[in-house]
Amino acid sequence: LEDKEGTLALADVLELDGTEKFVTSQVERPNFGFTKSAYWFSFALENPHTQSIDRLLEIGHPRLHDIHVYFFRQDQDQEHLILGHRLAFSKRPISHRNFIIPLELQAGETLRVLIRVKNIGSLQVPIRLWHPHRFIEQDSKIITIQGLWLGLILVMGLYNLFVYFSIRERSYLYYALFVVGIASSRGALGGFSYQYLWPDSIWWSEKSVIFFFGITEM
Repeated sequence: LEDKEGTLALADVLELDGTEKFVTSQVERPNFGFTKSAYWFSFALENPHTQSIDRLLEIGHPRLHDIHVYFFRQDQDQEHLILGHRLAFSKRPISHRNFIIPLELQAGETLRVLIRVKNIGSLQVPIRLWHPHRFIEQDSKIITIQGLWLGLILVMGLYNLFVYFSIRERSYLYYALFVVGIASSRGALGGFSYQYLWPDSIWWSEKSVIFFFGITEM
C-alpha cells in the first residue's frame, strides 16, 4: 500500500487491509526507487504444527531510515516495534547489519504483520522469513565472502601505500586512497561498518557513505 503523503495512521491502514488498495507484490525484493512515499506491507504467518516454532523475520536493507512493525496475535494486544538506521545500533532486537526480528509462533497460531517503511533515498524492502539455523548458515557464507573481498581490497590499498612511501610517487597514494574509499563505502552501504566500527555514532553512520564515496572521486 503506497502512502504518498506519509500521513496514514495505523487505524487507517487496518481499515484498508484486505481491500484492493493493497497490491500483491510480484517480486521478492520490492524496489520503489527514489520516492517520498511511505509503503505499508501486510501479510500473515501461520504455524500449522502442533508445537511452537521459532523463526527470524529479516528486512534485508541495512540503511532503511524509518521502520514500524506491528504484530497482531489472537486475543492479545498489538505489539509495536520501531527500527531504522537512525536509531542506535544497540536498539535492535538482534545485533546484525540488517533488521532481524525473532518470532515465536505458538501451535496453530496465525500472526498478522503490518510493516510501514519510509526512507531517504532509494526504497528497497526485501522481507524474508528464516529458520534460525538456515539463517546462520547463509549469513556465515555472506560474512566470509565479504570479509575476503574487503580484506583483499584493503591489502591492495596498504601495498600501494607502502610503495608510495618507498618511491614518493603520488599516483600510488591516490590509488591507495581510492581503494580504501571503495572498501569503506561498501562496508558502510552493507551495514558492516555500523555494526562493527561505530555502532554508537548515528551521525557518522549517516555521513560515512558520502565521505567515503568522496574519497573515491579524489
